[in-house]
Parts: sequence; C-alpha cells; structure tokens
Amino acid sequence: MKPGFFWWRAIGSSAIALLLFYITPARPQTGNQSDITGPTPIEIPEPEELLAPEEEEPLLEDNPLLEGEDPFLEGEAPFLEEPPPLLEEGLQPPPEEGLQPPPEEGLQPPPGDGPQPPPGDGPQPPPGDGPQPPGDGPQPPPQEGQRPPGDGPQPPPQEGQRPPGDGPQPPPQESQRPPEEQRQPPPPRDERRPEPQLEPPPPAEQPPPPQQSENQPREAQKQEPVSHQPGGREVDRPAYEAQIQQADIGVAVQTVEEFQAVEFQDYLEVDLYGNVPSYEEISRTLGDLEQMTAQKTAFIYVAAQTEGLEILMVTAPSEGDSTAAIERYSMSGVSRDRAVETIADFRKELFNPKRRSTRNYLGYAQQLYQWIVAPLAADLAAKNIENLVFSMDSGLRTIPLAALHDGEQFLIEKYAVALVPSFGLTDVSYVDIRNTPVLAMGSEKFNGLPALPAVPLEVSSIFQIPWFGEGFINEQFTLDNFRLQAATRHFGVIHLATHAEFKPGKLENSYIQFFQKKLNLRQFRELAQELGWTSVENPPIELLVLSACRTAVGEEQAELGFAGLAVLSGVKSVLGSLWYVSDAATLGLMSEFYHHLRETPIKVQALRESQLALLRGKVEVKDGLLYLSTGETLALPPELAQFEGIDFSHPYYWSAFTLVGNWN
Repeated sequence: MKPGFFWWRAIGSSAIALLLFYITPARPQTGNQSDITGPTPIEIPEPEELLAPEEEEPLLEDNPLLEGEDPFLEGEAPFLEEPPPLLEEGLQPPPEEGLQPPPEEGLQPPPGDGPQPPPGDGPQPPPGDGPQPPGDGPQPPPQEGQRPPGDGPQPPPQEGQRPPGDGPQPPPQESQRPPEEQRQPPPPRDERRPEPQLEPPPPAEQPPPPQQSENQPREAQKQEPVSHQPGGREVDRPAYEAQIQQADIGVAVQTVEEFQAVEFQDYLEVDLYGNVPSYEEISRTLGDLEQMTAQKTAFIYVAAQTEGLEILMVTAPSEGDSTAAIERYSMSGVSRDRAVETIADFRKELFNPKRRSTRNYLGYAQQLYQWIVAPLAADLAAKNIENLVFSMDSGLRTIPLAALHDGEQFLIEKYAVALVPSFGLTDVSYVDIRNTPVLAMGSEKFNGLPALPAVPLEVSSIFQIPWFGEGFINEQFTLDNFRLQAATRHFGVIHLATHAEFKPGKLENSYIQFFQKKLNLRQFRELAQELGWTSVENPPIELLVLSACRTAVGEEQAELGFAGLAVLSGVKSVLGSLWYVSDAATLGLMSEFYHHLRETPIKVQALRESQLALLRGKVEVKDGLLYLSTGETLALPPELAQFEGIDFSHPYYWSAFTLVGNWN
C-alpha cells in the first residue's frame, strides 16, 4: 500500500508539517499531525451560536473569591429543580418516525430551564468581532483545594503550602546525572527545525506526480487551501445537511470530513492540504490498527441536523473479507436544538453539588444514550467492538460520553471512549509509549487563581509508578523552563498540572496557565512550531495531559479549541477535563491512569480503567490517605484530607476526563 500524505501550514508561517496517513503494519508510522481539505470544496455556513454559556461554570480570572458562598447557586436558577424521570421500564426502541419518548415515561426536560438557542437561521457574524455572548460577567471561582466547588467544607486557604517530600525535586546536576541523561546544548535552529518555504499551489490542471515505489513516499499534491478567514465562505447549512441525508454513504462520510476540516481550519487559522479519506481507507486503517493492537474500534460520526441525527459508523473489514464495513443510522425527530439543550441540562445536573448523592442525572444520560448509541448497539455487540471513537458535530463535542447510560450500566462499563476532530485530522499511528520519557510540570499556587494543593503530589507520583523523566513545580514551572526542557530533550509525554480554559471567541481568549504567565492558544501554536512539534524532522509528542482544564458549554468556538488542541500543536493525543474536578479525585484518576498505561499501553483503555476505578469505589480518601485500586496509598496534604467520605463513584468526578485525538 502506498502511503498518502496530509500536511498543513500555519497562517503567516513557512513551517510545514507532513504526515503519513495510512499505516503499514510492518512499519509503524511516527509522522506528526495531519490536516486536510477535500478535492471538491463545499459551501460551509458560519457556525450558529447554539447555546448561551452555562452560568454555573464561572470563568476563574474574571471573578472574586466569595468565601462561604457557593458560586454555583448564584444568579438565576442555574440548576434544574426537576430532572427528567428515569426510563424505569427499560429502553424501548424508537418508533418509526424517530425517537419520541412517551410524555409520562420518557425524557421531557422542564421548559425554560435549559438555555435556548438564539433566533435566526442565517449566517452569524465572525467570532470575536462583535459583542461576546452573555454569561461572561463576574462569577466567583472554585474554592481552594478543589478545582470546582461543592465537595464539602473547605479549610482556610493555605497558599504556598507544600507537603514536605511530596513534590518533585529539581533535576540532578550534570555531574550527578548518568551520561545518557546529561543534556546536550540545543543544536542550531536550522539543524533541528528546517523551515522549507511553501511554494504556491499548482493549478488544478497540473497532472499528478509520477508513481513511486512502495518504500518511497510520494509528495502530496498541493491543493489550494480554503480561506481561513471567518466569514470567508457563504453559508448554506441546510444544503450541507441535505447532502448528508441524501447522498451516497461514501459521499456522506467525505462531506462530514470536509466540513469538520473547514471548521477547525477557520478557527485554528491553519491552511490544510491533502485529500479527504474515504470510508474504505478508514476501514482498512482500522483493520491495520487492529492487527497491531488487538483492539476492535468503531469510528462513529454524529451529525446534528435540523430535524434529526445522522450517524455513520465505520469498522474494520470482517476477518477473511476485504470489504470495507460501514453502517448508517438516522434518528428523525431529534432536532439539533433539542440535542444541544439536553447536553447542557445533563452537564448541569452532573455539576450540581446538591445532587452528588443522587442519581437524578440518569434521565438525561439514558436519553442521550438512546439517541446516540442505542441505534448502534446490536452492531457493536455483533462485531465485538471494544473502543468507540466519536467525531461529533459542532454543539455536541462537550458531552461526557463515558457517563451515558443504557438503563443498566454506564457506557464506560462496556466500551472505552475517545473523541477526535475527524479521522483525517488525527494521526492514528500506534506507538508503545511505556519507554517514553515524561516531562511533568505544574503549580499549586497562582496569583488570582485558586490553589491546587494536590499538584506536587500529582507530579511526583508519576515518577514513583515508575515513569522516568523530569518534574518541576511552582517557581520552576515557568514558560522559559518549559521551552528549555522541551528543546533540549524529546519527551513523548507532557503532563501539565495547571489551570487551562477553553473560551468562546478568538484563540487569544483561551489559555494554559504557567506559574506567573498565561500562554494563549495562538502563542501555544507558535511555541509548538518553535519546538518542532509540527515537523516530521522530529518524533511526535505522543500525549499531552492537561489535568485541570475546562471548556465553556454550548460555545462552538470553545469546543473547537478543546477538540482541536492536538491539531493546533501537532501532538497526537490530548487528555483533558471538560470541567474542573476536585483535586483529590483528579489526583486519584491521574495516578490510576499512569499505572494502567504502564500495564496496557493503549491510551483509551488506560483511561477507561482509571474511570472504572473511581466508579467502582476503588479510589477513596481515608485517614488522611488516598487509596488506589493497586493497593498503594498517597499521603494527602491537610487541604485534601477533608475529602474523607466523599463518594467518587458519581460521574461528576470521573466522566469529565476526555481523550482527544489518537486513541491507541
């Protein structure tokens, strides 16, 4: 099989990233991020503003800390008073005209409680140029010692407190470090990160390059990029939806891939080149991955239409059969607005601190399962699928998929779950990362942001599992030190235990917090290019972990920032949280994750095992210690010892963590 190429160039830069798209089982690929556009451009509308931001998830830096008050109970009734009823009689198949639960037994979200989409079907103005949507006003931040509030009584803030012996120590001096660990001065920039100049795309009439041998990659045919400027295209969402519904299934897959590529291109401001993958290519690639990892994966597109959901599922060819496997499911009667509103209400219910001891969220969890997973259930079981990888339409990317419920168990109890921007925008190559060095950095204290007292223990515990690498906390967690470490040694895993926000509007609005400085997404993209993460001259970053991030709900631009971070930076996978979770629960899940990643080097399966450990009560705080499923214990700082008795089985504590990008 001849490898195909997909590559991208950031706007205003000559840095080019090149990726082998197909995989050859005998020669695993190590190329970096791939970005694509298809051979036939389509008219794409500007994303509509579907939902106002949730008021119960305040943006930290804009709000004062109100001691003694629960910021999630401020404002105009941010939580639902009457959650939907459970589907007590079992999940019923949808009627022929689409899924319409009975008025008394099915899910009927209370009218007026969920955010309503704005009126108007026409194109919306470009993001970031007009007034920002409501909900960004002052809101109080989470209390100290936990990433969100509402987990029990809080001790007085103890800024700067650091448990003795728990945090990582500065790296050894050059004289103390083994010879293979000694740092070498960074090579000149022109030797590490060559930056070839981009030639103008050839005209459409230019013939394709000549075929080459199987062992030699052929140069990707350059295609004229779609304009990255917001509003650069006329919008016709109804025509796009009609094409998905009426087109041949193969055309539908490529239409969705093209649309996703243009969405991320417009927001991330990168020029995309290459060809959209066909479902036959996707199916063969999944088959190659299955041979390497022994994992059966279903790749699932969910397109939210005006009058229903269109779902496309691609799997590997059956054993002994080379025919590509693809299925199509249509859920009429489930409007885009209804789906988005239900997701927002589901997240509100999970987030409500007054209901952490209840199962009131199950009505929403079951309804979303009925819409998204139930139509596929029989085929998934017949194919013995283990991993579900979702490429979601705008407005759907912040679903805590692991917490969907079939009436008997959570989705995570049956499958490992991951999210991708699209198949063509994901480097799906497999690498066993157990011998990969880790760069772990973070801070427990910040100016103007809540403290994260578990961070020293979170960082140091990674190297006790053991992984090898370097750890830096607090004053050592500077942008300059991060640049130095990443430039002088290749780290396959980068773990940042710090605040991160994905907000609506421009790239500059979203950020990752270093010790005394915010790095916005535009700066992060530039840093990734400087460090060579987007260049095939260097091995890729296999995994970036952001253990304390969150994404604004119902904001398509915020979703694009979260789901597109791997595309933006050139890393293969990003593990982050949709909302802030308590420090104790985050410490437990991250410790479990690195343990399971050592035993089962499949990222999505390691995350599943970690989530199951919390769900099944195998992670708990008792007598000032954090007990893990492995039998190990971690001595907690005083700020976290007060979490004793908290039940981490509630999905608030584990379902926010989402793997985006390469799931292998």
